[in-house]
Amino acid sequence: MNPGGNGNKGRKPESMSPGQHNIGRPPTTLTYDDRAASAKTYVPIKGGFQRMKASDTPFEPEVMRHLVGKADPSKATVSMEESAVSFPMTDDQGRRGRATGYFLQYRGPRGSALITPGGEIVTEPRQHMMRNMAPGMKREPGEFSVYSIPKDQMTQPAWKFSSFEPDSND
Repeated sequence: MNPGGNGNKGRKPESMSPGQHNIGRPPTTLTYDDRAASAKTYVPIKGGFQRMKASDTPFEPEVMRHLVGKADPSKATVSMEESAVSFPMTDDQGRRGRATGYFLQYRGPRGSALITPGGEIVTEPRQHMMRNMAPGMKREPGEFSVYSIPKDQMTQPAWKFSSFEPDSND
């Protein structure tokens, strides 16, 4: 499942442009411009919140139980919130642009679950930080919470992002 692509029951977020990644060969890898991902931006999503029955979510029974406990999934209500972050990157063809990752956060009466742009389903507490982090980003050791992208993680598979939009002057 890819929330920026075919996920979310086939509904594509309104704010997501189709991108120009279909011009020529689609990128297979994307490389960050800097280790801190300092030029990260949050993408506004119009209508990015909705309520639904747990049975209308894309989850298997185990994750549904995590969201609603022993409640009947056809009666229990969960909320879904879409969010997105965008990063300046360079693709494997040398084109500079912005890669965007769309996240879907589901919250139920008993727990929450996050679907990442790469389709990973996360139910652990770290999911709340993941919505603000770039793929490959790690916490640096030390007294303060500082996150950066290790040198060996600067290049990521393109599938970990929802879209890549090359700059118009490239």
